[in-house]
Amino acid sequence: MTTVGLKRVRCIVCGWRGEKSVILSTSSFGPPGLDLRPPPPHGSSVDLWVMDCPQCGYCAPDISEPIDIGDPSGSAGGTLDDAVDRRDAWRRVVRKLMSDDRYRSPFGIKDAVPQEAMTHLRCGVLELAGGRSADAGHSALRAAWICDDNAASSAGDDPRDVAAQCRRAALGLFQQAREAHQPFATDRIHEELLLIDLLRRTGDFVVAAERLSDLPRDIHDEERAIAVRQQGWVALQDRAAHHAQERPPEASVR
Repeated sequence: MTTVGLKRVRCIVCGWRGEKSVILSTSSFGPPGLDLRPPPPHGSSVDLWVMDCPQCGYCAPDISEPIDIGDPSGSAGGTLDDAVDRRDAWRRVVRKLMSDDRYRSPFGIKDAVPQEAMTHLRCGVLELAGGRSADAGHSALRAAWICDDNAASSAGDDPRDVAAQCRRAALGLFQQAREAHQPFATDRIHEELLLIDLLRRTGDFVVAAERLSDLPRDIHDEERAIAVRQQGWVALQDRAAHHAQERPPEASVR
């Protein structure tokens, strides 16, 4: 089970004070999703993994703490003399980022996004500003999970379409992470399996099938089993969420 409590926080950007829900303890039962989402109940608590300030809109795992955006002084060596100067410079940079269209419409997503998903996306914008493409990619992916959770109960705009946009953002960010030699899964094969699942979930079945066929032949049995099941879902052109041990019906596996 997941135990939730309230934490008294003070926004480090604007000084807002209030209470935010935080996870005190949690657990997971069952296999993870093909997109690495933890099984419930932990995986169902994703909306509590990031906070947002209701006054200024700052988003971070804890809004009372600064998120790493790199050197706020703007110079490689740093010219700021003390912690106060560095904190003031950090605030100026963050406020500028938060006033930008990149923060208002993260990663070019202009459609209506559930507030909890937007919190993750905006946290991802700040992570990317700090050069952490892998972290930003996971933030975009977690936003997609929240959109998935909202799809069944939502009226009007379909959050599943927004979820696909979040996954496309995650794909691009993970590709940037690879170019920057930033790991975003436990190893290269699990990174590739995650990218394949993102391609399948966004409907790019041809590229997903090509990447499956390019996987090395000498991967471990567990990874091979996931690849075979993924191949079945791709053959069925299935865009739904599935866990790592779920078998596709009548899958066409080569």
